[in-house]
Amino acid sequence: PMGAVQIPGHGLPIVMMADRQTTGGYVKIGVVHALDVARLSQFMPGASVKFEKITQEKGIELSKSESEKLNLLRSYISEYSNQNPMQGAMNIIINGEKFFVTWEKL
Repeated sequence: PMGAVQIPGHGLPIVMMADRQTTGGYVKIGVVHALDVARLSQFMPGASVKFEKITQEKGIELSKSESEKLNLLRSYISEYSNQNPMQGAMNIIINGEKFFVTWEKL
């Protein structure tokens, strides 16, 4: 799966990303949580990465929390875009910091 961590013969972990093989491969010791795969894709090859073990339940909890945040953002966007579906603007507060966001459909 996307984010699978495999250990090839040389012993250095490889994380399977978009260009991964579909079958086979080496032993897989875990899977990077979906929320972190995008972050990981921004690292340069050979960069150091530290993994933290979480339970499947914690992974599900993280996914549900992120889903709730995205749904809230969707509701804000839909509320403002109903006024003019081709463009919009709104204030968003994230961790106490206020942002003014604008968008335009192309």
